[in-house]
Amino acid sequence: MGVASVELLDYPDNRMDSVDLLDVVKSVEEHIDKNNPEVVVTHHSGDLNIDHQLVHEAVVTASRPQNDLPIKTLLFFEVPSSTEWQLPGR
Repeated sequence: MGVASVELLDYPDNRMDSVDLLDVVKSVEEHIDKNNPEVVVTHHSGDLNIDHQLVHEAVVTASRPQNDLPIKTLLFFEVPSSTEWQLPGR
């Protein structure tokens, strides 16, 4: 994938529902501004894990079409044993 580094942010594990979505969106926007990606990969919206759901929502929000935003493609991945347990329609 051509990833040169990974940066982990200091959010609570399995408790991201206690964090304001706007704070997560701003963190994602900062990384978009810093790295200028054309492709962004994030969790699938149907993931059962609450952290994955919130990260998905924050990434989609931060990647919305805006002036001069370099993102051309959003890709979503599933996590085995997390996505397939979600109820249909999610």
